[in-house]
Amino acid sequence: SPAGRFLAQNPTPLSINFVHHSQLGGLGQSSAEFLAAWGAHQIENPSSDNDIHDMLATFGSCTDNLITRPSGMDVATQYLGLCTVYDGRQYQSLAWPFESLMLGLWHTGHKIATHTHLQAQHTIPQTLSTLAQQALSAIIHNDEQAFLTCIHAYRQALQHAHFEAPTTTTYLKHLMC
Repeated sequence: SPAGRFLAQNPTPLSINFVHHSQLGGLGQSSAEFLAAWGAHQIENPSSDNDIHDMLATFGSCTDNLITRPSGMDVATQYLGLCTVYDGRQYQSLAWPFESLMLGLWHTGHKIATHTHLQAQHTIPQTLSTLAQQALSAIIHNDEQAFLTCIHAYRQALQHAHFEAPTTTTYLKHLMC
């Protein structure tokens, strides 16, 4: 794991215990492990560089032997918090503007390594990028209805491109009964 590789290169006297409440994996567990290891190192070495770009460069060096390297966006999101946006140059954290909406994640029991999954797809429909930009605009402008419209359209586009996992389809059918 990236955390294991980091700790092998940067031993720390601090005790780090990774507890997995689920044996399913996913939902940012390996990212959280890496951030815990990196954070412990920062406590022991306060003069170390600790901005997001340095952290992501370190994360990248701990994943460079993987066939498909992860983007690090999940690590960046956990590091920065809130709703994290990256425009190719800089990261920005936005507060969740919708008081009547809550975001929930649940495990379907079907783990997909996003970076591997995306690389296997030959083309990502432009519709997904466009809808993501529209959803971001809705967040920035606190337009709840536009955001919900984007989320619904995004799911439809995922289904149309056959990108939605069958387990997700099943869960959503039960959820929306």
